[in-house]
Amino acid sequence: MKTTTTKSYQKTSSKSFPISLSALAEYGFLLLIGMLAVTIHAKMRIPLKLPGHHGIEFIALLMAGKVITKNEWASRISTLGAGVLLLTPFLSFKDPFMSLIILVPGIAIDILYNNLSRFKKNYIFAGLVGGFSYMLIPITRLIISFVTGFPYESLLMGALYPIFTHFIFGMSGAIIAYSAISGVKKLMK
Repeated sequence: MKTTTTKSYQKTSSKSFPISLSALAEYGFLLLIGMLAVTIHAKMRIPLKLPGHHGIEFIALLMAGKVITKNEWASRISTLGAGVLLLTPFLSFKDPFMSLIILVPGIAIDILYNNLSRFKKNYIFAGLVGGFSYMLIPITRLIISFVTGFPYESLLMGALYPIFTHFIFGMSGAIIAYSAISGVKKLMK
């Protein structure tokens, strides 16, 4: 007959926190990327009359965070930071759904980037992922407009033009970020 010992083992303090300090710093960095993207959008009110022109810096920051950290949740964490900052009243955004809409590109970037691993990850792939992900913003707004009746100025003259411009600006931002990060990595080798 086997006997079991009832002796308990002493816990160490290194196991008391399940997340390491470097992981917390990475999550904080990603949250700050999203907040920076929203701050840039709020402070750079350039009246270009081109729907989605802020996609260049927004998707560039999301893609940079994704490529730098290699975290499978990187874009979702960044857009969560953006969404939380959008809940504050001092940025003067008029869209009540903006904090939810801003999450969609982050979810799409992570899903596409993580699940299409059979494709070679290069600037063309990053551009297509960024363009498609940012294009989902006017599509989401179109759905919200149909369901709630909330009028979006960019969709009043039709949906195809905003969808197209969001794709182009998102693709441009992703290509810029991916190329810049890849160039820096090559220089560091």
